[in-house]
Order: sequence, then structure tokens, then C-alpha cells
Amino acid sequence: MTYLNNQGSIQVINNHYLDNTMFDELNDFAQLFTNPESPQQQDNYQRWIELAKIVNMTLYRLRKSANIIFPSDLLINQLIKNDNLR
Repeated sequence: MTYLNNQGSIQVINNHYLDNTMFDELNDFAQLFTNPESPQQQDNYQRWIELAKIVNMTLYRLRKSANIIFPSDLLINQLIKNDNLR
């Protein structure tokens, strides 16, 4: 990554992750959206979806084990109880 300062000098920035810790992820998503039909990008997408499911389930189980209840949990439970959500 390079930086062009206001004096016209180019500076190479090697530690880009210090400025934005999500820089690499942004590049990965850009590649996916730029070339969605690529077999490599389709494989990446599938891996990311599976990883997201694992992370979501882990966080859900941790929340439940700590008895953390969100207001939306109460609403969903009420809808299920009233048979309005199937």
C-alpha cells in the first residue's frame, strides 16, 4: 500500500493493518463481488457462509449458557407460544 502525501511524495505503508484491521477482509469481499462466477470465489463464499454459521451458533450457545436474554427473545417466545410464528 502506498500513501501520497500533500507534498507529492509517495510513502510505502507496510503496516496497513494498523490503520484498518479489516483491510484484508474488505479486499476479499471486493474480489468476491468483482468476480462472483469464479470457482475460487464461489468456494470462498461457501467457506465464509459455513464459518458464519459456526460463529453464530457459538455466540448463541454462549449467550444462552450465560442466561443473557434480549427483548427480541421474549417477543419470539411469545409469538411461538401464540402459534403466530411457524
